[in-house]
Amino acid sequence: MDALADFIRRHRPLLEAHVVNFFKDRLWEMVDAEWMECLRREPVESLLKLPSGCVQEHWPRTLQEFVLTARSLVLPRMQKSPDSLIPDLHVASIGTVLAQGMNLKKKHEIESLAAMVHAIAKSHGARTVVDVGSGQGYLAQALSFEYRLPVVAIDASSHHASVTNARAERIKKHYAAKCVENQQLNIPRTVTCHVLSSDTLAAVTLDACKDDNGFPMSKAAKLSDLMLGKSIRDLACQSAERWRSLTKDIAVQNFDIHAFRAAFQMVLENFFPEISKLSPSIGRQGKALRRQKLQKIVESQMKSAENVSYSTLKEQNVNMDGVDTSIYGVETRPTDIYHDECRKFSLFRDYTISGFGRLGCGSVEDASLLEIWKGVLPFAVGLSKHPFLCHFVI
Repeated sequence: MDALADFIRRHRPLLEAHVVNFFKDRLWEMVDAEWMECLRREPVESLLKLPSGCVQEHWPRTLQEFVLTARSLVLPRMQKSPDSLIPDLHVASIGTVLAQGMNLKKKHEIESLAAMVHAIAKSHGARTVVDVGSGQGYLAQALSFEYRLPVVAIDASSHHASVTNARAERIKKHYAAKCVENQQLNIPRTVTCHVLSSDTLAAVTLDACKDDNGFPMSKAAKLSDLMLGKSIRDLACQSAERWRSLTKDIAVQNFDIHAFRAAFQMVLENFFPEISKLSPSIGRQGKALRRQKLQKIVESQMKSAENVSYSTLKEQNVNMDGVDTSIYGVETRPTDIYHDECRKFSLFRDYTISGFGRLGCGSVEDASLLEIWKGVLPFAVGLSKHPFLCHFVI
């Protein structure tokens, strides 16, 4: 624990830097220039293995040492199969209506956890389940609608409460149509509350990402005087195995979303500084855009640019002479770069419009958005490396 704490302290500035502020705070300057020059030319496949501790012989010695040392300090995360905890556990598959808003990872987690909670509640004769820190109510509603358990969902966020109630009403309409007339549905009830005692919170839930009350629970961590900020705790939730299993196309989509969000922060900084100071969350705009837009592009593979044409970028005098033609480790021709960046700017514009809608902002002219996109473009490649360098330190 002492070695881990010392390593984290030495690299704390890198860990506390949020990818949202990559362009605004010029975060690439925090990384060793030799490392960046090396990693910016690495193929995507090598980058995806980096959080797992895989190094290449041609990398700088200091980078190799950094990766290998970090990997040696990683705490084990091996999971036990639910069957080993609860024999003969039946995991029900969640339908599309109940799974709305969940990605595949979240759906898998909710299915497994709901089955385990149901089995434990049944074996102990529990008549009501209390979900403390229920978030948007995914687990509570799976227990209620799929397993017909009365659930009280408690969360400290009033926004989560309203989202949960609205989602429950939509799901209720679907399930009501399938029920026998006058059958009573156990709709989860959302209660907005504040955490009054960190001891109580630690006893009922491990809320590592949202609130640091009760942290750390480990005596060794307390003795090391190690405190982790929100950005570090969020980063700790990332899975090296997940990144390693991604395909190249999906990985590039993730890199693009990071770039769009960081560039969007520049838009807020330039045109809505008061909102920018609040460090606003725009929810699942990026995930929705990735699902709706980027997957189609991966399938069609650069068929044509959208509304902003190749000629528009040329007219705006985008100077590619000073930009390396290696994008995510793939050598491309100048014409390919124009079309690719034209496509990405169109996606960035859609992302920005969606973000404005979430924050209630006014609009910004396309020409102004294009100027910002042009300004961050030379550094966008480096952004894809930043999360990887930070990730496995945790």
